[in-house]
Amino acid sequence: TVSGERSAATRLMPTAAAAVLNAEAADAESYLQATAGSLVTRGFRAQTSVDRGEPVRTLLDLALARDVDLTVMATHGRSGVGAVWAGSVAQRVIAQSTRPVLLVRIPAAGLDLGHRDRVIG
Repeated sequence: TVSGERSAATRLMPTAAAAVLNAEAADAESYLQATAGSLVTRGFRAQTSVDRGEPVRTLLDLALARDVDLTVMATHGRSGVGAVWAGSVAQRVIAQSTRPVLLVRIPAAGLDLGHRDRVIG
């Protein structure tokens, strides 16, 4: 989905919205492949996927289809009104998942995958 300042513009220009979503999907795929590669070189198994759809349902369906052992999700760690307002995808995945879910809080500076214990801890 597109949020923030681009949201209104993309609703008014569906072709632009598709281009933005495609560009963001390509960026996400590139980022995830690099992240998975880093984990694999450290001895972990990692699979990535960039999909469109309702986030919670898409994540749960993918975990079931791939028979995953663990879903790892990054979270901003919002709580209270902030979590309610944001509609916490992580919270809903945990509530509905039949598989273990590990949440990794993203520090303000971003996630550092250079140290295994910071991610897996």
